Amino acid sequence: SIAQKRHKLAFPKTRVKIHVVSADELSNLALLDRLDPFCRIEHINGTFQTAVCSDTLTPRWNETFTLEGQQRMLNTPLTVKLFDFDSTLDNIVGHVTIPLSDLPPNKWVDKWCVLEKP
Repeated sequence: SIAQKRHKLAFPKTRVKIHVVSADELSNLALLDRLDPFCRIEHINGTFQTAVCSDTLTPRWNETFTLEGQQRMLNTPLTVKLFDFDSTLDNIVGHVTIPLSDLPPNKWVDKWCVLEKP
């Protein structure tokens, strides 16, 4: 019989903290005078959602989310989608894709992102 060798592969773990602070100038994206905006953060390692800010074009969330996984998760971009809450169907207002591979390790990146229309 052929003896099988087993190898345990260890992949470095990593953590990315996402701090959703606020949005501004939503009137350029909104069809209405007011929105009930919230953000959905999507990644292969997890999906998160902010609270809904009622009746505003300048929402302030100040919420932090943490993605954890193996180092290779940085090869998959993060998508942030801004929605207008509706009790029957949430309408997407805009989105932005953030390449995690561009982020410097062990540092905070403070950056405004421009949303693209859907």
